[in-house]
Amino acid sequence: LCCLTEVRCQYCKHSLSVSNGFEIVLSHTKSCTYISRPDHNYRFVCYTCPYHTTYSQSMKSHLRKHSGEKPYKCLFCDYHCTQSGPLRRHMKIKHLMESSNSHDITYVLDQAL
Repeated sequence: LCCLTEVRCQYCKHSLSVSNGFEIVLSHTKSCTYISRPDHNYRFVCYTCPYHTTYSQSMKSHLRKHSGEKPYKCLFCDYHCTQSGPLRRHMKIKHLMESSNSHDITYVLDQAL
């Protein structure tokens, strides 16, 4: 959603503005009445593919796959990714950020955002 101005829901065909980031799209994945929701696992259903989840954070992360947004950036090189876990792994492997305390790497990640 980083480079797009709008997306279209495959279920109801509504155009969804992405000018304010994920919030409108995320809200729609939860509230679109054209989506079949057979159980609680379908609380959030992707606007363009069959992915579904109970958790908003999981849907936000999933939506980045469609948008290409990679908000997590390495402090030491040009590496970007969609989630903090791969960035932790990258920093540990590529930049030898070994730590007995995962809080140290989390602190560095928080400073990057």
